[in-house]
Amino acid sequence: MTSRKVPVLIVGAGPVGLALAGDLGWRGVQCCLVEKTDGAIYQPRMDMVGVRTMEFCRRWGIAGWVENSPYPRDYPQDNVWLESLTGFEFGRERMASKSEEPCPPQSPQKRERCPQDMFDPILRRFAGQFSAVEFRYRTELIDLEEGGTSVVATLRDLDTGREDKVVADYLVGTDGAASIVREKLGIPMRGEPVLTYTTNVIFRCRDLPSLHDKGKAYRFIFIGREGTWLTIVAIDGADRWRMSIIGDKSKREIPESEIRALIVRAMGKPFDFEIESIMPWVRRELMAETYGTDRVFLAGAVLLAGACISFAQSTSHAKTSEMGTQKRESVVVPSEILYGAAYYHEYMPYDRLDKDVALMKEAGISVVRMGESTWSLWEPQDGHFEYAWMDRVVDAMGKAGGVITGDNSNTQFALLALWNARRHGVPVECPILQCYQRFVSSQNRDGGFPSQPGEDSNAQSTAWAVQGLLAAGRLAGFEVNERFYEVGSPAGIEETERFILGQERPAERTPPDP
Repeated sequence: MTSRKVPVLIVGAGPVGLALAGDLGWRGVQCCLVEKTDGAIYQPRMDMVGVRTMEFCRRWGIAGWVENSPYPRDYPQDNVWLESLTGFEFGRERMASKSEEPCPPQSPQKRERCPQDMFDPILRRFAGQFSAVEFRYRTELIDLEEGGTSVVATLRDLDTGREDKVVADYLVGTDGAASIVREKLGIPMRGEPVLTYTTNVIFRCRDLPSLHDKGKAYRFIFIGREGTWLTIVAIDGADRWRMSIIGDKSKREIPESEIRALIVRAMGKPFDFEIESIMPWVRRELMAETYGTDRVFLAGAVLLAGACISFAQSTSHAKTSEMGTQKRESVVVPSEILYGAAYYHEYMPYDRLDKDVALMKEAGISVVRMGESTWSLWEPQDGHFEYAWMDRVVDAMGKAGGVITGDNSNTQFALLALWNARRHGVPVECPILQCYQRFVSSQNRDGGFPSQPGEDSNAQSTAWAVQGLLAAGRLAGFEVNERFYEVGSPAGIEETERFILGQERPAERTPPDP
C-alpha cells in the first residue's frame, strides 16, 4: 500500500468541498479532494446561491460565471398557490427575475438562481485552475486515524479496488449528512431523526408553460382538500422540473405508476412528459454534537440535517431613548458573528419550548429568527393585537442568556390573516379557505393566501411587536414589506424608531421583562 503526504485532505466534492478546494488553491495551499461518485448531479439539492456565497465568488473572480450560468436570468421567480396548473389559482407572490432583482444595500452581490448541476461545474472549473488542487473522483474514504501532528486516511479507488494512504496535516469532511468522516470520529447527531419522508422527482417537459394558463413561475405549490400535497419548481428554467411529493413520518416507496398519476393530477389533464430520476429522502432536524477535533473538521451538511442556519454580523451599540411612552434600555449586540437558526415555536404541535431553548443554548446559538408568517397570530381580528404568545418565547430565550431575538415579519412571505382575506374579497366558501380555517384551529398557524393586500395593517402589527422586543433589549433586527431593519448601529436604531412612530398606535401592550 502506497503512502504520500498532503497539507489538506478534503472528503466530499459537493459545493462546500469544491469551494474549499478552490479557495485553498487560490491561496496556494496544496490540497487533495476525494469524492466517491463521478461528480455528476442527477438531483440538484440546492438551486439558489446566497449573497454571502456570491461575495466569495466575487473575491475569487468567478461571480460572472455564476451570473452567466445556463439558468435564464429573465425567468420569473413567482411563487404560485393553486389547485392544478389548469385549475383555480389561489394566490401569487410575484418575485423579480434575477436580471431585475437589485442588490441589497449591504452588498455588491445578490442571490443568484444557479442549481447545483450548474454551480458544481463552475466551482470545479475554478478549483481546477490551480496546480495545488488534486481531484480524485470515484475514490472513497474507508478509514482515518488522527495523531498529534497529522491524520492518516485510507482511501480506496472504486474502479480498481486499490487502496492507499494519505498523510495530511488536516482533514475536512464535507461529505454530506451521511458523513463517513463524522462516523469515523464517532460524533453523534442530536435532534429529530425523521420529520417527513419526501420523494423528489425530476421530469422533463419542454412545453410545460404552454400547456396551461398560469404562465412561467419558479415554484408552484399545489393545494387540495388534504392541504399542501405537492410542489413543482423550474429547476433549470427550460425543460427540467423538480416535483416534491409531500410526505409524513410514514416511510413508503411510491411506485412510478402513482408518481405519474400525481404529475397528471398536478397538470389537471393528461400530457406528455419523461421521468428522469426519482429520489426518496428524509427531512431531518439534526445537529452534530461537535464540529471536529484538533485536526479533523466537519463542514456543510455534515453538521446539519434539516436545520436552518443563518449568520449575521452586527456592531455593539447601547442607547436609551423614548418611543411613545415606553423606555428602551441598552441593546447589546455582540460584535462577533452571530450563530443561529430559524425557530418557529408557533408551528409546534406540542409544548417543547424549554427543551428547544436548552438545546440551542447547548449548541452555542446566539440569535434566532422568529415571528415569520405570523400576522394572523399578532392581529387575530382587525385592530385587535395579541403579543403574549411571542413574548413568552422571547422571555424564555432571554432568560437562557446570550440569545438575541432576530424578529421577522416579512409581509411578502407572510400569509393573510383570515379577516383580511375576507376584507379583500377572498370568498369564505372557497374550499381552500375552509381548509386553512381548520388548519388554523388545529395547528395554530397562519391561514389563507399570499399577503399582497393590507401591507399597512401588517406593518402596524409588526411595529408594535418590535417596540416591545426593542424595549426589552432583545431585538437584533426585523423585516417588513421586503425591507430589513437592524438595531445594532445608531443609524439602524434611528431608522427603527422612525418606522415605529410612523405607525398608528394600537392598544398598549406589556413588553417582556428585561
